[in-house]
Amino acid sequence: MAREITSTAPRTNVPRAIWSLPSLLSLARTTALKHQFAKYAAQVKAALSVNRELVALYWDIGAAIVQKQFLEGWGAKVIERLANDIQISFPGIAGFSRANVYRMRAFYLSYQAPGEIVARPARQLAARGSLPQPVPRLPAKWRTRQYTPI
Repeated sequence: MAREITSTAPRTNVPRAIWSLPSLLSLARTTALKHQFAKYAAQVKAALSVNRELVALYWDIGAAIVQKQFLEGWGAKVIERLANDIQISFPGIAGFSRANVYRMRAFYLSYQAPGEIVARPARQLAARGSLPQPVPRLPAKWRTRQYTPI
């Protein structure tokens, strides 16, 4: 005859499951999302860094063109020679056609002072403390939901 074990004493040494299966799956998904976000954030940071360097390069090329044109004169075909030299020296690199090199010159002429190139002009306005409102504030009766136009 099998003996039944019955005890009224509480079990104190039994380990309890701290994590349930759904919470473990949620933790795994969260961890995977964190890793994916970190990878994405690094890619965005790298792209922004590359863009910043390209803007600086285009500005420097534009400055060099303006200086060279000042020394040699406008009719010396500085832009055409530079575009051809870059395309011959670096055949796999795109973006240095005659038209693009001319745009680099125009970019430099538009922003001759290095401090003029900023990420967002709104940051400069925010530094003053308040932003100007483009539209005047509407009268109070128009801002309520109860107002119905005629």
